[in-house]
Amino acid sequence: MSELWTELKKIPPVTRFVLFSLFGVTVPTTILEVVSPYPFFFTYDLGIKQFQIWRIFTSFFLVLLPPGQKLQFIFDVAMLYRASNHLEEGKYPQRSADYAWHLLLTALSCFALNVPLKAFVHFRPLLLAMVTVSSLIDPEAPTSLFGLISFPQKYYPLVLLGLETLNGGVGGAVVATTGLISGYGWWMLEWKEGPGSPNPGSGRVMGRAPNWLRRLIGDQATPVVPRSGGVDVRVPAGRALNDGGRGQAPIATGYNWGSGQRLGSS
Repeated sequence: MSELWTELKKIPPVTRFVLFSLFGVTVPTTILEVVSPYPFFFTYDLGIKQFQIWRIFTSFFLVLLPPGQKLQFIFDVAMLYRASNHLEEGKYPQRSADYAWHLLLTALSCFALNVPLKAFVHFRPLLLAMVTVSSLIDPEAPTSLFGLISFPQKYYPLVLLGLETLNGGVGGAVVATTGLISGYGWWMLEWKEGPGSPNPGSGRVMGRAPNWLRRLIGDQATPVVPRSGGVDVRVPAGRALNDGGRGQAPIATGYNWGSGQRLGSS
């Protein structure tokens, strides 16, 4: 058990948190079916009017799967880990708190866009937002679909959106599009100048993580100081800025994005 925990601790803290949250909400409800999913999905009446605020959080980690397709959850976990780890370890090295802050703001954007749509789970929009910003930062990185079709990562969000249209119809595609919009906004605000620019992802628009979030994550503040042409992110002595940016080999992924259900739909 101690060896397992040692291995889990190697996962960056924010990525580890979202994975634990996904397992904690989805496994007992959808996979094992020992707990009803009712307390975990979001509706405006329950979540806002009746102050059941926890539903906002749990709706991002509840995956509803068609009967007989529980193996799809493995692919969901793989996609979430791949996208989050690529961002946290490769693009926000030694700045997990800043990554968490930008991810939180993006999740709130997904949530706000979905309130008028009355979507009661928000996992797919959040996942697509993370995939979108990741693909825009490294557009030419290779990826594959089912291990059969390889293509540049810049097409990855559109491929997922196309699959969502096939599997979930127009309703599911509209819900998924909110994630694409939110992810594109994240990229526009923080990464548009490119990962090679002096200040990518430094909080120039979305801001840097507040102190309470840094304390929660245990992340040391990495001051951003001006320099010619942009800003310079300073990391603590003895820690390399790019030591988390290891390349990742393409992985095969499978997808079933659900039906874009709304509460009360048959």
